[in-house]
Amino acid sequence: MKGRERACGREALAFVQQVGELAESEGHHPDISFGWGRATVSLSTKKIKGLHENDFIMASKIDRMADRPGPTSTGTSR
Repeated sequence: MKGRERACGREALAFVQQVGELAESEGHHPDISFGWGRATVSLSTKKIKGLHENDFIMASKIDRMADRPGPTSTGTSR
């Protein structure tokens, strides 16, 4: 599980949307907890009740997205 604090709610929401789009394209769906200015992503493979190589690959992709600047309150990238 990894949490990310964002400067504002718009950034956290944009991050959650990006994770959702990645999850759909990968066919691998994490649990996401979202609050204003924060998002927590939790990965596991339910079928094996634990972590699979795909969880680590997905986590790496999510980390790269989280490290990118998000939108500001005006909707533009920083």
